[in-house]
Amino acid sequence: MLVAAAAAMIAGAGAVTVGARPAGAWTGDPDGSFGRCGSERVDITKRQTGEATSVVLDGGRYVVGGSVGTRALVTRFTSAGALDRAYGAGGMRAFALGDDATVTALARQSDGKVVAAGTRTAHGSVDSMVARLTTHGALDPDFHSSGRVVMNLGGNDRLTSVRVQANGAVVVGATAGSAGAVARLTPAGDPDPTFNGDGRRTGLPMTVQAMVLQPDGKIVIGGRHGDDFALMRLEPDGSTDAGFGGSEGVRSNLGGYDYVTGLALDADGKIVAVGAGHGAARGSHTIVRRYNADGSRDTAFQNVDRAFGLDDEPVGVVVRGDGKIVVAGNSTVAGDNDILLLRLESDGTRDQSFGIGGVSLTDAGARPIAGDLAVRADGRVLVVGSLHTGGARQLALLRFQGDTATAPRPAQGYVIDGYGAPFGFSAGCAAKPPRATGSPYWSGWDIVRGIAVLPGGRGLVVDGFGGLHPFKLGDGSTAGLATSGARFWAGQDMARGVAVVPEGTGGYVVDRSGGLHPFRIGSGARPKIPAGVPSWPGRDFARGVALLPNGAGGYVLDAAGGLHPFGGAPAAGAGAPSWTGQDMARGVTIAPDGSGGWVVDAYGGMHPFGIGANAKPPTAVGGPAWPGFKIARGVAALP
Repeated sequence: MLVAAAAAMIAGAGAVTVGARPAGAWTGDPDGSFGRCGSERVDITKRQTGEATSVVLDGGRYVVGGSVGTRALVTRFTSAGALDRAYGAGGMRAFALGDDATVTALARQSDGKVVAAGTRTAHGSVDSMVARLTTHGALDPDFHSSGRVVMNLGGNDRLTSVRVQANGAVVVGATAGSAGAVARLTPAGDPDPTFNGDGRRTGLPMTVQAMVLQPDGKIVIGGRHGDDFALMRLEPDGSTDAGFGGSEGVRSNLGGYDYVTGLALDADGKIVAVGAGHGAARGSHTIVRRYNADGSRDTAFQNVDRAFGLDDEPVGVVVRGDGKIVVAGNSTVAGDNDILLLRLESDGTRDQSFGIGGVSLTDAGARPIAGDLAVRADGRVLVVGSLHTGGARQLALLRFQGDTATAPRPAQGYVIDGYGAPFGFSAGCAAKPPRATGSPYWSGWDIVRGIAVLPGGRGLVVDGFGGLHPFKLGDGSTAGLATSGARFWAGQDMARGVAVVPEGTGGYVVDRSGGLHPFRIGSGARPKIPAGVPSWPGRDFARGVALLPNGAGGYVLDAAGGLHPFGGAPAAGAGAPSWTGQDMARGVTIAPDGSGGWVVDAYGGMHPFGIGANAKPPTAVGGPAWPGFKIARGVAALP
């Protein structure tokens, strides 16, 4: 889902054109061949919260760090997203330390062992924790005898990053309040006396939220100095490298409360820093900068100051071997969260071959939260984090298509009948969407006229009079879903469909003559009526409405299957249905990437079509079919 505000930001950075794409997925789309429609969730321990914060590649496998309940957790997954049962105990190693423990960062040694860094809480005190695991997932007895070590690096300190040097020494970065610390351990897990005398450098004038090692052994850290975006470089012995921006490093006042969240080196040794800024405008925005070896800003790199639009924060960055930069993060959208991917060319401009204008967003239907990312050699991106399902957060992996997209773009949604019953369907994957609950039902009364799904696992059903009725799906909530300003035709069968703007702050009901009637959701603004909306005065001809996921217009569906663009939307192309002279169409919805969509006929049949010159999306499966009974009344895909 690409929210309208994000689309405006992208357009402001330069014209974005979406040309013809091959059938199936686009680069940056969720990978329908992975897990269940591009994501895999694991209930590590029933009734306990699980989440992933970090990931490293292990050949074709993924090693993932995080927590389950109060225990630190390291797991290993196969390339297909299944737990690797040969690792630890059934694919995982969970261990307790004190009252609470969590893994926040991972690093893989050349011998395949994995170093996990994080925090340990005991009796209200928070300290840094480092553990090393063998290739089979056991705590390594050759590391500090127990496989783990706890350090106090100043106050309530939390390890945020870890790297392993070529000689096996372990370097960790921590934040303690507004200060930072860097420590180095020997391969045996003991403090390294060659680093600042006692193996640690505490009281740094900035937080340490990210770290990268240079080939010459120097250590670059990133975080926040006061309210400024900050980087600093240490010599191999732990002293400050004044040749990198001076004695306190590089500070950038970007107009608000700014900080670094991720660092990476490119092939030339330049430093790519990502982070977040909180300026005068509400919310957070993505920042990407590149620095030369002396800490000066690389003026050949186009700065990024607002990648997605609403309220977003990156969690990590990877620079590929070809110089392309991949950033993963989170964005708050109308109380929900989307996972965001941004791909840049080596000069900082947007990679137009990735997603829509260099940006890919996914909702995943269960309030996803990203913790970290890894990029495979074929360009496929794995994001780890959590999904909310079964009443709690569960550790989750989400994979996105690489440079040669081969699997279909997965989509899920619902067809609704005239009585109010929703029926799930999928396209490009086998899994159906979460069960919809709370939907109104009028047994024996054909009153429903449309359905829409919003971010956050919730939706709206419209009845023939224009009444809007909320429902939820999975672990979603209808809180804050009150609508206002909607047109109501008491006793008249006038409404023919409903669509919600990508932000979930408002929407439109279409009447039988094609007129659009805007409404508000919660405290959101009532959207404006777009230009070019079709109209058939006095005729009962409209059968549905759908909006593009980039907020740039949409389509009104007529009874014969004709799709009429408005607001600048391109014409529907390949596969668009047509039942000339027949009242057969009952609803229309757009795929999450905007490449095409589906028209549902009166019997529940789904008919895919492309948008513009794009190929039509996959055929939907699992939906209802009522041969001879014209009972379908609408269709909606999950954002």
